[in-house]
Amino acid sequence: MASSAPGLTVRRGRLKGVDIRPGAVREARDEAGLSLAGVADGQLTRAAIHLIETGRSRPSMPTLELIARRTGKPISYFLADSAPQAGPRLPLDEVELLLERGELEPAVALAQQLLQKTSDKWSLAQLHCWIGQALARSLRPGPALEHLRQSRGIAEDVGDRWLAVECLDWEAAALTLEQDPSALEVAERALRACRELEPRPPATEARILSRIANIHLLQHEWERAVKNYEAALRAADELRDLSRVARIHQGLANAYGQLGDTTRAVAHTQRALALYGMLRDRASIVGTENNLGLALMKQGDLAGAAQHLRSAIDQADDMGMEQMKSHAILSLAELDVVRGSLDEAEDLIAEARELATKFGERLNIGVAEMLQAQVLTLRLDHAAADNHFQTAIRIFNDLNARERLIECHSAYADVLEARGATKDALEHTKLALAASRPALVRSEQGRREASQTG
Repeated sequence: MASSAPGLTVRRGRLKGVDIRPGAVREARDEAGLSLAGVADGQLTRAAIHLIETGRSRPSMPTLELIARRTGKPISYFLADSAPQAGPRLPLDEVELLLERGELEPAVALAQQLLQKTSDKWSLAQLHCWIGQALARSLRPGPALEHLRQSRGIAEDVGDRWLAVECLDWEAAALTLEQDPSALEVAERALRACRELEPRPPATEARILSRIANIHLLQHEWERAVKNYEAALRAADELRDLSRVARIHQGLANAYGQLGDTTRAVAHTQRALALYGMLRDRASIVGTENNLGLALMKQGDLAGAAQHLRSAIDQADDMGMEQMKSHAILSLAELDVVRGSLDEAEDLIAEARELATKFGERLNIGVAEMLQAQVLTLRLDHAAADNHFQTAIRIFNDLNARERLIECHSAYADVLEARGATKDALEHTKLALAASRPALVRSEQGRREASQTG
C-alpha cells in the first residue's frame, strides 16, 4: 500500500459537481411522475434534489447516477456543455439537519432567517413546514398550526403533494396537543393522502399510523390503538429506522397494558428494549427499563420488576442523568407499596420528590404526592392521606395530565369506597370518567345547554 509523504495529510475531497442542463432534473422527475422524495429515495434529502433542480447546486456523479436510475433516463439526458450560473445556495439542508438532531430553537431561528431571503415558493413551503414541526415538537401548537397551514397552502399550489401530506400529519400532531377533537379526522386525511402518493413513502405512512394510534390511546380506545400500531409496524417493515420501530413497540405495549394483556405488553416492551440496546440509546433504555418494570409488576412478577427498575436507576446514575432518575425511583416506590414495604417506599418517595423539586418536574411531584397518599392510607392516617390525594389532583389538573388525573381520581375513589364514604367515592369516579372522555363530557354539556335554551 502506498503511503503519503511525511508530514502530508491526505484528505478525501468533496466530489466535484457535474455540469447539467438547466431544467433537466425537473423535466425527468415530472415525466417519471415522481415527487422530490421519490427521486431522493431515502438516500438524499428532498432539499438537495430541489437545490439541484433550481440550479443552486451541482450534483456529484454518484448523485446524478441515482437521479438517472430513479427517473429512468440515461446520464446523457442531463449533461450540458457548460454550467449555468448558479445562484446563491440556500442552506435548507442545514435546517433539516438541526431538526434531525433535535436542535429545535436553532432550526426555527435559521428557517425564519431564510424565509426573508427567498421568494421561491417551494422553499417557502418547506421552511414554513419545518418551523411548524419544530414548534409542535416544542409543545407550541398554536404558532405551529399557523406555519403548517401556510406551508400546506403553498405546497398544494405548487403541486407538491408529498409536502402537503407532511403538513397534514404535523397539523394533526399540533391539534392533538391542543386536545382538539378534529385531530383524528386530520390525521386520517393525511393517511389517505399519503396512500395516494406514488411512490408511497413508508416512513411517512408509519408515522401517520402511529399518530392515529396515539390519538386512540388518548381517547382510551385501546383496540383501535392496537390496530393502528400493528399497521404502523407493517408499514415500517422496509425501514431501517430502528428507533421508530422501537417507539411503535412501546405504543403497542402501552395499549396492550391498558387492555389487561400483560403478556403482550411485556413482550412488546422487551422488543423495544432490545432495539434501543442495538442503537445504544441509553436514555431510551432507561425509560423502557422503567416501563418493563411496571409491566412486570402488573403481571405479578415483582422480583423481575425490581430488577428492571433498579437497572433503570443504575443506568441513569451511570449517565449522570438525574432528571431521568426521579420517575424510575417513583416506580420502585410503587413496587414497595405493592409489597407492603412502607418505610422503604417513603424513603424513595422523599428522594424522588427532592429530585423532582430540584428540576421543576411538577408531574413527578404529583406522582410522589399520590404515592404518599397511598402509603398513609395503609398506615390508616386518613386525614393526611386526603391532603396528599387532593394536592396530587390539583397538580395533575394544573398540568392537564389526563392519564395521571384519571389514575389519581380512581385510586382515591377506591380508598373512599373502602372507608364507607360512598358518596365521595362516586364523585371521584365521575371525575375520573370525565377526565377519560372530555369530548363526551363537552358533548353532553352542549346538549344540556341546548335543551335549556330551547
